[in-house]
Amino acid sequence: MRIIILNCDHDPDPESNGSRLLLSFFAGRGGPEVVSYDVHGGVFPGERALAGCDGVLITGSETSVHAKAGWVKRLEGTIRSLDRRGTPTLGICFGFELIAQALGGKVVKKGPLLEKFQSVRLTREGAEGFLFDGFPLGFKVFEYHSDVVSVLPEGASVLARNRDAVQAFAVREMFGVQFHPEITPSLARKLAVQDGEDPREVLNSVRDDYFLPLDVLKNFAAYCEVSAGR
Repeated sequence: MRIIILNCDHDPDPESNGSRLLLSFFAGRGGPEVVSYDVHGGVFPGERALAGCDGVLITGSETSVHAKAGWVKRLEGTIRSLDRRGTPTLGICFGFELIAQALGGKVVKKGPLLEKFQSVRLTREGAEGFLFDGFPLGFKVFEYHSDVVSVLPEGASVLARNRDAVQAFAVREMFGVQFHPEITPSLARKLAVQDGEDPREVLNSVRDDYFLPLDVLKNFAAYCEVSAGR
């Protein structure tokens, strides 16, 4: 099985770059072959690579989905192509927002950057679907964004939400989570210090044994494997 990461993260630090974190997660599990493309630098997979993969992950980014950057517009086209192919695709934060925008939804600026662990709750569709298999109805996630999805693509189902915004959705074989399942409390603490935030407020009582959201990645990979065998 082969998964492609479309890396939108500009962060040069290998300990916090989204693509590096995802690569480390899969390498530690001896799972699928995973290949990363730095799309923010203009490096995109070709049609042959996309046709030969079993799933795609789109990372977070410091760039807004409203940016006029050429790579953002090109990535929207890639998302629409993946949707037409029926390739399982999971977007994280920026990736979640760009999937929504590319497929006809709407993304708006919510306010200043939100950098904090917050509670989310699954909907009935989320509780019954594969992405949150094994999750309780309510749990905490790490939020690091200022844009939110205000209008979902036509036909999309909300999988999770909180009082601020939709936190996960699905439309056909396209899935997205507003939060960052790959960021652990130790890394969130480091990011808070770098950003001049109070780590205690960012962590919001979350402990170092917080690993549940990582299961989103595990569940997605398992779904890709099942889909590939159909």
